[in-house]
Amino acid sequence: VEPEWLVEDLIPARGIGLAWGLSGSHKTGGIFDLSACVHRGVEWRDKDVKRGRCVIVCAEGEYMFPMRMKAYAKHHHIDVSELPAIVPSAINLRDSKEVADFSKELLKKGAVQVWFDTLQQCAPGADENSVRDMGEVITNLKWLAKKIGGFCGVVHHAGKSIEKGARGSSAWRPAVDVELYFESDGTAGTMKVEKLKDAAPFSVYPFKREIVPVGLKGSIVVVQTDDAPKAKGRAPLKHGTQLAAALSAVKALN
Repeated sequence: VEPEWLVEDLIPARGIGLAWGLSGSHKTGGIFDLSACVHRGVEWRDKDVKRGRCVIVCAEGEYMFPMRMKAYAKHHHIDVSELPAIVPSAINLRDSKEVADFSKELLKKGAVQVWFDTLQQCAPGADENSVRDMGEVITNLKWLAKKIGGFCGVVHHAGKSIEKGARGSSAWRPAVDVELYFESDGTAGTMKVEKLKDAAPFSVYPFKREIVPVGLKGSIVVVQTDDAPKAKGRAPLKHGTQLAAALSAVKALN
């Protein structure tokens, strides 16, 4: 059976994902652009999309996010009402009841894609290095994706060494269907597909940052381009490392 896609060969219609990078790498802006294209039903970088309602749980920078939305709408000559719904507070991904309650609201709205920004804010009290704690979050995220019949992802930060992947537990890499890595020099950057089930990974998508004049000082919009510098690149983790992480995650959940 051919897999279904929200964004062709990038975001599956069902599953979970992880988007990560250093602070200032514009991962939030990149994920918002992806979600906005799905929500509006317009192509993303010439890739077909399956239109559907998207939701972003904005648990960091929620007070400034409306300005980002106005800037994005102005840049694309659309109305803010055409953009994904924003939840301006954290949803506790460690709390099964809270996740279940949230799923009911998502089902009412017919949401097909949800991103939680960020993992740290949506997993209060969790030890990011703990396979057990992160396994708990992953289990609830997978349950939510299955419940709504859609895709759920988290935005996360990089660790001290980007060569070791996203910050904290290695349980994430074997668990997700999609892993996206963002890097930027402040004005331009790239989104690299680190992992993608049922399609070829390692594609690189350049972008640039633009300041759109809204409010007093303007706000940032991530703009698709082919002219940004290529990603510096990261060596993929060895298979044995991924297998060890997967086994550790399974053991922790027993």
